[in-house]
Amino acid sequence: MALTAAGSALVAGSSQENTMQVQSQEVRVLRAFYFKGEPQKVGTKVTLPKILAIEVRAANKAEFVDEKTETAPVGGGGSKSAKLV
Repeated sequence: MALTAAGSALVAGSSQENTMQVQSQEVRVLRAFYFKGEPQKVGTKVTLPKILAIEVRAANKAEFVDEKTETAPVGGGGSKSAKLV
């Protein structure tokens, strides 16, 4: 059996996408930026490759969307108010 490096990142012209699963992350846009040649407007949600999502978050252009906080009621959901004594 011959030893080959086909599909390796060390071989020119090979694609890592064949060997690696591309992870994605949903973000909410805080400051507008371009993705795939189209502007992403403030307040919109977009799914980006994980590495790009980390980069735009570090540049304060987006924040990660967390499914747990998206469905949580605003203000804690309680109907009782606190009393100051």
